[in-house]
Amino acid sequence: MRLGMNTLALTVQQGLERDPHAGEIFCFRGRKGDLVKLLWHDGVCMSLYTKRLEGGPSRRHAFETDGEQLHLADQRKW
Repeated sequence: MRLGMNTLALTVQQGLERDPHAGEIFCFRGRKGDLVKLLWHDGVCMSLYTKRLEGGPSRRHAFETDGEQLHLADQRKW
């Protein structure tokens, strides 16, 4: 995944139609499933956290809550 902070924030704005500066945490998963990026704005600045998963690709799980579909990766030791 080569997307940086600005491109991911733009993806949140245009693709999800959400405000990336609202304090929510947005999770992005790499195509191979071995990389996760978290985008978060704390009210002062935007932060981008990256973690490469050591256990290989993760499976995707989805569940629905309040009419929104959420995707979660397997729980792994960070």
